Amino acid sequence: MKFSHDYFILNDALQRIDADADAAECHGHVVGLMSATIEADKAAWIKTILSHSETGDALAKECDQILTDLYNETLSMLQSEDLGFELYLPDDEVELSTRLKALANWSQGFLYGIAAAGVKNTESLPGEIPEFVRDLTEISRAEAFDLDQDEEDEGAYTEIVEYIRVGVMLMRTEMQHLYEQANDNPTQ
Repeated sequence: MKFSHDYFILNDALQRIDADADAAECHGHVVGLMSATIEADKAAWIKTILSHSETGDALAKECDQILTDLYNETLSMLQSEDLGFELYLPDDEVELSTRLKALANWSQGFLYGIAAAGVKNTESLPGEIPEFVRDLTEISRAEAFDLDQDEEDEGAYTEIVEYIRVGVMLMRTEMQHLYEQANDNPTQ
């Protein structure tokens, strides 16, 4: 499954309304919410993203529609049996430094999303989730990395994106198991 809106369409729409986040950070945020909770509140997420705009404004309505589509498509990808989840980032034809900055913003958004979902102590989470969160913290600082724009950097970028993609699916699965166990044993 592919996203119905190109990355830069949402990014440009967010810039036109002076949003605090770019498209990558918005997606990371909602994926963090979806990974750390049973059900992420779509309306609350969109309200957070559009908090600085006039709700009746045509530009805000455009963003609202694109964000709604992004939410629905992301949830569908995460729930899919075929492991088709993808990060919402610029295409590979875009300059690596731009993609790396978007990846750093995506990671920052994800960390914000899990915090907004109420996860206070990631070190107490099961399995490899604490290490994954620590890695995302480092990746969120990635725009400061020195790049040579060569094949080695491209390969490293691709590996990091894949690591995050798999880490998100693992975290979502682990967190869902935690919620199921809590519901099975409500007194613990």
